[in-house]
Amino acid sequence: MRKSIIFFSTLLLFINSSENLYAQQVDFRPKFFSLHNAKFSLGIGIDGSYSSWRIKASKPSDMKLIYKDPSKDSNIISYVSAGISFDFYSPNSLLGLMFGVNYSFSDLTISDKADIKYNYFSIKSLEFPAYLRFRLGKKDAKEHLMILMGAVYNSPFSGTRQLMTKSYGNNYQIDSIDNSNSQFQSFLSISTSIGFEFFEGKTNNSRMTAYVNCDYPLGNILNTDYKDFKSTGHSALSNYNNIKISQYRIGFGLRYFFGFRKYKA
Repeated sequence: MRKSIIFFSTLLLFINSSENLYAQQVDFRPKFFSLHNAKFSLGIGIDGSYSSWRIKASKPSDMKLIYKDPSKDSNIISYVSAGISFDFYSPNSLLGLMFGVNYSFSDLTISDKADIKYNYFSIKSLEFPAYLRFRLGKKDAKEHLMILMGAVYNSPFSGTRQLMTKSYGNNYQIDSIDNSNSQFQSFLSISTSIGFEFFEGKTNNSRMTAYVNCDYPLGNILNTDYKDFKSTGHSALSNYNNIKISQYRIGFGLRYFFGFRKYKA
């Protein structure tokens, strides 16, 4: 009888130990932050936004803005950027870091209050994004929910401003062209994205991310001290005071991150 009790006690202890060991082996929940198997991944990608995907928050409130060339109806995409990204990445961690550099092109048109004079801006910039990245899901899952929260430093390095006069119908006459970079200035934006990450396969950790993002500028892309933006200046902005271009931009993007070997969980 005593031997039977000892046998069953030992068997129960073995079963409990096996269950605990198995539970540890199949616990695929990542930690909030871990450097286990951490690495930098190189990615390339593209972002874009439609002309109508803006939420008005500019000053003054009666400023008339559109995000395309007013003389052309075909400008559907008002913003596009392409660049490289570096992802500080660990399959065992929810929290990561992503940063990079992008080359962007954007359109902006401001009309005077009478809708006769138009300033069409064509702007090229370098963007330097930095994000905290939250990667939600099991360690070995093929798909993960991805949330990015951070900021983007925007530095315009080239741009053109065309002063146009609208005549009868949809005809526009170009009165002058200004290529001075002094009419622009650098600014910071708050940025957030949400999307999904898809692994390519079992042989490596290459992955594609697809997301929707929202940017809100904290500064003004236009240099309000520029001579033509004053009340006596030669522009469509001369009848506005305290100009500030700060509108939410909603966009979409794709990133492909290269992987060369399968990670260890």
